[in-house]
Amino acid sequence: MSPPGPIPNEALEHHVAFLGKTGSGKSNAAKVIVEDALDTGERVCVLDPTGAWWGLRLNRGGKASKYPVVIFGGLHGDVPIGREHGEAVAEVVATSSTPAVIDTRLMTVGERTAFFTAFAQALLRKNRGALRLVIDEAHVFAPQGRVADPRSGEMLHAANNLVSLGRSIGLRIMLISQRPAKLHKDSLTQVETLVAMRLIAPQDRSAVQDWIGEWADKEQGKEIIQSLPSLKTGDAWVWSPEIGFLERVHFPLARTYDSGKAPTEGADAPELKPLDLKTVNALLETAAAELKANDPRQLKARLAELERQLAAAPKASGPSWPDVRAELAAAENRIVDLEAAIDTMNDQMNQVWSRFCVPIAEMQDAQNVCFAVRNRLIAPQPQRERGHKDTDPKARVRPPDVARAGEVRAPRPGEASPATSDGLSGPQRNVLKSLAWWKAMGKDAPTRNQVAVICGWSTNSSNIRDRCSELARMGMIDRPSPGHLRLTDEGLANAPAPDLGRTLLDSLRLILTGPQQSVLDALLALGGERTRDELADHIGWSRDSSNIRDRLSELGRLDIIERPKPGIIALQDWIQ
Repeated sequence: MSPPGPIPNEALEHHVAFLGKTGSGKSNAAKVIVEDALDTGERVCVLDPTGAWWGLRLNRGGKASKYPVVIFGGLHGDVPIGREHGEAVAEVVATSSTPAVIDTRLMTVGERTAFFTAFAQALLRKNRGALRLVIDEAHVFAPQGRVADPRSGEMLHAANNLVSLGRSIGLRIMLISQRPAKLHKDSLTQVETLVAMRLIAPQDRSAVQDWIGEWADKEQGKEIIQSLPSLKTGDAWVWSPEIGFLERVHFPLARTYDSGKAPTEGADAPELKPLDLKTVNALLETAAAELKANDPRQLKARLAELERQLAAAPKASGPSWPDVRAELAAAENRIVDLEAAIDTMNDQMNQVWSRFCVPIAEMQDAQNVCFAVRNRLIAPQPQRERGHKDTDPKARVRPPDVARAGEVRAPRPGEASPATSDGLSGPQRNVLKSLAWWKAMGKDAPTRNQVAVICGWSTNSSNIRDRCSELARMGMIDRPSPGHLRLTDEGLANAPAPDLGRTLLDSLRLILTGPQQSVLDALLALGGERTRDELADHIGWSRDSSNIRDRLSELGRLDIIERPKPGIIALQDWIQ
């Protein structure tokens, strides 16, 4: 693990995005992190479409540095590469500890697209162990818009898969982009830590807002968005909501040669001394031989050659003809097996894509409908007067879509919330009732997430945000501090009486998944501050699985847990 720096070590165990316009210092900031990683022996690979990373081999003054980085491709390449070498280079990166820079600057758009697609797919299959993968100008490989190449869709699919599935195989990806608006949202929203540097274009700042809306509190994000155009070179906001880290920092100058700076007239770039590439070349030769042996095109070419030999075989004498026939049959079987394996792999990839890429908004809308229906079903029945008897038997049966007297039905998706006689909709009254519950519990200004919990809503849905905005405009609530809500006198007067028989834990369990409840129960049972491993052992989960990490991340975004210090987890005070 690298020594403490501008970005906490715990955040560097996950994906990071460096966003900033040209000249803001984003590449230098990423190099600082890479240098620290190389110092501690981490495996590092840099995808460089700009030809600006070869300077890792030199110190700041242009002399040889201590980093034995192998450069694939580009003007300073140790090993030349082309569009067909993506899988072979991925084999070298995935199976060795040699730090690498892959320079694709000299490739055309089509060549780069083919190379990266094969590289990303192979790396996802073959990598084992932690690998810090830096993707400079990430919008080139994961574009939000159209790209002038027919294979761009396949490249985008490979890039998004690399980010979304890579963490489980050890990839710690650093995305760098000067145009975040052009970086595909499926990749950007998978990044847990944001390094936001100077950005001027409104559409690029909007991309940062989208990330904040996905991971963090929008109210806290306002200061960041407003300050982005005026940040000095090297200054950045580092925000890692998962570990509760938000600070404005300054990145020092990288210790290696700035090979990305604009050249000045008459100044020659320093020369690189060649490395001993016996090990790398051996790995490349082995990978190339394996690829050739398993390439259906090569096998088909060999098949054609064997067929020509077979056609001429009856005219010849000797035992060669049966040998040729046997080799021909083996080659045909191998082709059938490989093509079947490829079809199976494509089917599996399509299943994974359709299963895990359901739009988030659609899931949230469905969840909100479920919450609304459940709240209706568990609402208390109105009390009947003693001795009352129904005169109409049909009155005893009410269709579920018809509201009781005095009850407001939850709106369907896309339907405006109906107002009650006091001008408030049912969801608005639900927010006021939640705030009244918190006030009765002694908490006058709970967080928005805490209010959503008592409402029985997902904290990630737009329902709580929109209703709070409406109530604030009506003067029913105010915001004493970012992310916190409070009843005004008028709101308190209009708030329904809270259900004090319903506990906080009852409300929490209504919105938590089973695995999330398991983590909550473990924290309640163990008490105090605990490590992630202690929680996993108590629940019975593997310490190395993503299950415990992902559930803690989710509970952190719900304001249920906190991290008082690195590696330590505790329940927030309001839960205890």
